[in-house]
Amino acid sequence: MMWMCPADSHPGNRRANAARDAALGVTWLAAALGALAWCTAFLGPWAPASAPWIARLSALGALVSAPLCLQLAGAGAARDTPLAGARWFRVAAYTQPIGAAFALWATVLEPGPLAGVLAGAWLLAACAPAGFAASRALLRGPDPLEELCIDLGLVYLPVGALWLVVSCGGGTLLGFSEPWVGLAAAHFHIAGAAATVLAGAIGRALRAGDPALSRRYWAIYALGARALLAGVPMVALGIALAPVLELAGALVTVLALLLLAAAASAGVLPTLRGPWLRALLALALLCVPLSAALASVYALGGFLGRAWLPLWLMVAAHGVPLALALGALAPLALALLAPPRRWRDAALPPSRLRACWYPAPGGRDGHAARSLGLVDALAAFRRPDFDPARVHPAVRALLERPPQLRGCAPTRYAPGWDRVAHLLQRVAAALATPGSAPGLRSPRDTTGMQVCAVPRRRDGRERVRALARFHPSGDALAYLLACAAQRCQGESYLDLVRPLRSGNVRSILRVETWNSDDRPNLDHSLVLRTRPAREVPQPAGMYLLLGPLHLRLPLAETIYIAAAGTASAAALSGDLAAPETRTATPPGARVLVRRELRVGAWPLLTQVSWWSADAE
Repeated sequence: MMWMCPADSHPGNRRANAARDAALGVTWLAAALGALAWCTAFLGPWAPASAPWIARLSALGALVSAPLCLQLAGAGAARDTPLAGARWFRVAAYTQPIGAAFALWATVLEPGPLAGVLAGAWLLAACAPAGFAASRALLRGPDPLEELCIDLGLVYLPVGALWLVVSCGGGTLLGFSEPWVGLAAAHFHIAGAAATVLAGAIGRALRAGDPALSRRYWAIYALGARALLAGVPMVALGIALAPVLELAGALVTVLALLLLAAAASAGVLPTLRGPWLRALLALALLCVPLSAALASVYALGGFLGRAWLPLWLMVAAHGVPLALALGALAPLALALLAPPRRWRDAALPPSRLRACWYPAPGGRDGHAARSLGLVDALAAFRRPDFDPARVHPAVRALLERPPQLRGCAPTRYAPGWDRVAHLLQRVAAALATPGSAPGLRSPRDTTGMQVCAVPRRRDGRERVRALARFHPSGDALAYLLACAAQRCQGESYLDLVRPLRSGNVRSILRVETWNSDDRPNLDHSLVLRTRPAREVPQPAGMYLLLGPLHLRLPLAETIYIAAAGTASAAALSGDLAAPETRTATPPGARVLVRRELRVGAWPLLTQVSWWSADAE
């Protein structure tokens, strides 16, 4: 049985999970104390007359909406949050109450330099949630849609805080003064940050709820979420550039809120447990239609130059209900919906492997063993939709026994990509050990393959195998690939690492059978994908770790493995550029491997090689 490295056994993940739990507790406490402080400061008879309701709504966003947004973001960030992002989250959770307290202090004072400086503390604290969102987005990419909404919503917090600094300081920004700077601060805190994070939370609840409801209402949700992502920036740009763009952005935002409310009412509300949660969310959703109608009328009147609705009425009938609904009630209901996912259940332990280490020929460093394969047993990847027993014996032997390269075809690049690829290979050669760039070379330039165990002190993961290839001199490394089996979210993945001088490139691949429409299991072949054909978020993907930078690459890697002489092997090699290589199989080759690299739907390069396994 193959030894797997489960993510929840990694000490770093356990420590990060415990620290995350403490930070989540801080966000709950901050939201409760913030609500109490806001009610005490603004709802009693002692409420300062100098604090207009516009400023009070901005304070509500800082005191109540911001910690609830952090709660929603942090409680469900298990699948895509690196340890750097976890540190950002802890900083955001602990600094938000301090910054929000200064924001409350600034709003009760008369506008002036002192109030502006106090509001500046909230601006500094609001940058930490934006850093948390940026770390998630860089690692994960633009998908899935609900996570993108949460990240963009957290980025709106420092934007709203900047407008609050200008409002409390009594200044102007982009030619706007009061009450417009105060309105901008309130809108970015509520309609920007809170509403966008709430849209992401609705998407999470839809995806995790009843599958039938999710399929039925996901299109409505997706349209509303994308409209909200576009509408808020359109309003901001329209105010600065063109009134017609402002009107279009306002109408798009109104439509987005209505669609999201409909998706939440039909797809999320029936799945809530307990009458109190349903009452909270239902009350919040009831406020959306009236507020949306008032916003449409006000925006159209402003575009036509007619004041159909006075500003005080808009603040009272539109701003206050919408702020309470989107900034407090709905986030609270969704935050109480389900317990947080554990980071240790999802975060894969990182690899510390760098190009400063490589195995010596014969196993002087790296504990080489001729009996080692890249994996111990393919059976460890068994799933309900994947039966390792149906895999061709030659394909299984390539992974379970020491592999040997028998031949390779020239790398085929997409038109116009070859020059860029050669430039990138030079950069990779400068960053990596010689030959650790992905390009394959002729076996005549090497002395064969060697599989060795990588010491844990070098990599940080358990039971890592390194596939090394040396030049004829016997000392120069031609290629190095580190392989480990990781278990995450109840599934097993193949974790491949290509070391660089200051980091590594990592491919986390899902093991699947190669299926076609007319043949369920194409000659018992395998396909390894960094982008599986499933919609749920997964750790599978390509990642770059370069110093402190940790991000997800917009690349998709697919590796096909088929037994030589089968129809699938002929299909994999049939489109090679050289006609003589289409049918010629090197002597002793038992398996054909085809590697494809894509950006979205556009292919970048294709590599085909022939392999065998020892003791076949």
